[in-house]
Amino acid sequence: MTRCLVLRYDGRAEHLDANGTTAMAAAIGADYLDIVNLRDVGLSIAVDDLGLYRRLPVNHAATAMLHATGRILAHPLVGDVVVFGLDPNTGETLDAPADLLLAALD
Repeated sequence: MTRCLVLRYDGRAEHLDANGTTAMAAAIGADYLDIVNLRDVGLSIAVDDLGLYRRLPVNHAATAMLHATGRILAHPLVGDVVVFGLDPNTGETLDAPADLLLAALD
């Protein structure tokens, strides 16, 4: 199980214990995921691969988190997303950092 953080597009945040990407996809209502890897900060963000096509609302919190790392994409992140840890050396999926989980839920 991987401890993750779900950031909802409406600003809500919640914990998720996910057993793989299928559980992550189900948590955000996605059929397919796209993973944005932020190796420099040891995070990954799973997004709905069809989110832009489906015209999902912008997820301002997730987009701000992405921009805070210095990463800018052509489009903002949309819909609900799942944030989890990433080992920058091996690419292994890890639990989201505890401080991130706590800060998001305060």
